[in-house]
Amino acid sequence: MLHPIIRKETQKTINLLFNRSYYILWVVPLLIENNLQKFADRILVVDVRADIQLNRIINRDKISQQYAKNILLSQASRQRRLEFADDIIENNKNPDDIDSSILVLHKHYMNIKKNNH
Repeated sequence: MLHPIIRKETQKTINLLFNRSYYILWVVPLLIENNLQKFADRILVVDVRADIQLNRIINRDKISQQYAKNILLSQASRQRRLEFADDIIENNKNPDDIDSSILVLHKHYMNIKKNNH
């Protein structure tokens, strides 16, 4: 029920920012599951090994291993997400260690925008 309203509000925000930004990051945790990838120019996947992802979910949400596994099984697989990825940031270490990858990607996105003008 909320998806059409959220999509409309998201589009309104993107339209407001479009000419004022070099790029817009549209953060959609279930992008592939909701077949929304067709609305993005590029897809960035922050990738993590399955064992690390499982442990992070358990620790973050304070849930059992089985419950965490069930959550992951209800989502697109890691491989499926990577199939759609134009860009990938590896997040297998401490989450604070990805700053350099983000900076490289930011420069890449800035160059894409400059080259498309």
